[in-house]
Amino acid sequence: MRAAPAIFSPLCIRGVALKNRLVMLPMSPQLGTDDGCVTPRIVDFYRARARGGVGTIIVGATYVDPRGGFAGGQMGISRDEQLIGLRRLAATIKDGGARALIQLHHAGRRARSANTGLEPVAPSAIPEFEGAEVPKALTVGQIEGLVDDYARAAARAEKAGFDGVEIHCAHGYLPDQFFNPRANARNDAYGGDLEGRTLFARQLISACRGIVSSSFLITVRLSGENGMPLADMVPIARRLEEAGVDMINVSAGDTPERTVPDYYWPAGVNVHLAETIRRQVQVPVLACGRVRTVAEAESMLQQEQADLVGLGRALLADPEFPQKAARGDLDSIFYCFSCNQVCHNPLRKIPGIACSINARTGREGDFPFIPATDTKRVIVVGGGLAGCQAALAASERGHTVTLFEETVRLGGKLVAASSPPGKKHFLDVVKGFERALEQAGVRVVVNKRADMESIMQEKPHSVILATGSHPLIPPVSGIEVAEVVTAEAVLTGTVQTSSPLVVVGAGAVGLETAHLLLEQGHNLVVIDMLDRAGEGLTNSAKEHLLGVLDRGGVAVVLNTTLVAVEPGYVRVEREGVSERLMAKQVVLATGYEPRQDLVAPLGEMVEVVMIGDAAEPRDIEHAILEGLQAAYNL
Repeated sequence: MRAAPAIFSPLCIRGVALKNRLVMLPMSPQLGTDDGCVTPRIVDFYRARARGGVGTIIVGATYVDPRGGFAGGQMGISRDEQLIGLRRLAATIKDGGARALIQLHHAGRRARSANTGLEPVAPSAIPEFEGAEVPKALTVGQIEGLVDDYARAAARAEKAGFDGVEIHCAHGYLPDQFFNPRANARNDAYGGDLEGRTLFARQLISACRGIVSSSFLITVRLSGENGMPLADMVPIARRLEEAGVDMINVSAGDTPERTVPDYYWPAGVNVHLAETIRRQVQVPVLACGRVRTVAEAESMLQQEQADLVGLGRALLADPEFPQKAARGDLDSIFYCFSCNQVCHNPLRKIPGIACSINARTGREGDFPFIPATDTKRVIVVGGGLAGCQAALAASERGHTVTLFEETVRLGGKLVAASSPPGKKHFLDVVKGFERALEQAGVRVVVNKRADMESIMQEKPHSVILATGSHPLIPPVSGIEVAEVVTAEAVLTGTVQTSSPLVVVGAGAVGLETAHLLLEQGHNLVVIDMLDRAGEGLTNSAKEHLLGVLDRGGVAVVLNTTLVAVEPGYVRVEREGVSERLMAKQVVLATGYEPRQDLVAPLGEMVEVVMIGDAAEPRDIEHAILEGLQAAYNL
């Protein structure tokens, strides 16, 4: 008997059989051509998820009109020329065992002429926010033209072989803009009361239904809350059901912070929205919103909160999540920890979909599971994420691998990073690696500091140094005293702390350490020589942490340089003025420097590769990617 019988039960919608209740949520891979065509990288991306066991895949955000595009690399379904790639994509998904739907999208006022080269349009000439580009108000004729665009897109989707479409009516995009009086000030048939504000969406559903076959699915994505309360969204859901939709995918928000909630939001944050709407409609309802684990997904169905469960980032982190869950091997799942550092970070400069903990995401074709032609004995020194990934990938390719870790457990810097409030589940990734390394036959030696003798005893062909980094200690007078400790020591609980404290460094590590100290009841202040706080954090996480510290009475003082540490005090300088701050203890969160002590002696005897923080202290994405690359370069 399956451990999660509900999520693996079949469901039939309009005669279309779904093998299970797990749905890959629509996400734009942003890997398309400049004219919106499907690329091999997109096909590879969806192939991996289809083969991973998910029942249904909704291909994300394909524009029905180039004017409604919102980002580079977005796929389109606005021209017949795009059909060749769309056919290949639909066939790939279905060959992998999943049902294939495609999302029809128009950004409306959220489009930018800088991206599209075209003036954005919207229900009314109201910008998304103050200072944003002012859209052109649609005429009735233009609205009718857009209805036709959606219908023709649905016909193309069926022609391409998809099982259905999802009309994107959520997240502040065009149909959602018609719903919302803040964006819709029209005084014609498309504005005013609820009948008017839902007319456009109802026409889209009717037009699509009128052009496709009777077995073709037409679904919608709806925000349960989008600046309008849930009580206002329920009657909208009912009207869309009356218009003929086959399923409602209930999300939330019109801002990234709510649409893609990070680790400070509770698990299943939007499920209550789906549950409320489900009670008011007869069609199946899909729930989503930071659903991370099998138990969370199963509970939603067992408690009849939804009929289907949407997985987004969970399938970026581990495409085989459903397959592993189906066979009951839950410890082998690489669980997403909602960091949003890579998959949903507008500050990230590398285009295309990606994942911090799965370097293959968006690069599936670069790292195929191909055995090495020349197998080697490989030593990996360091059991952080870079070392774990290198050891796992090397073993999967057929090499004989031994992994040395000097502490009692794997995880490296992630052990400390999981200590602040709200981040305990980060260690789930380490559990995933531990299980995978065991299954791959990697010999793991913990609590053993590898040196020249122990390494060379193994007679390796190659050594991968993932030795990490150690805290950077600034050259400040008095810094060597016992009252000065590192943030890493505080986070791992290896030192005793006493108030008042001064945390030096207001980057990600400094603010998270301050958060932990505040939770422990300490009196503290955070200082930084820069003029900004939260470097290394997403905007959402930064705002959360700064808010928590502010409400807890913790001052974050910027443009302030540590000058000296004195008994009971620190001396700082701010804007040319020197002052003293009381401090029984000083906590340094001033960065890291690589550990490279084995590089020179080993390099004279064996092939050596440095990865992760040992090469240069950076983030999880680079560590895991370099681990994977090192294994493929052996």
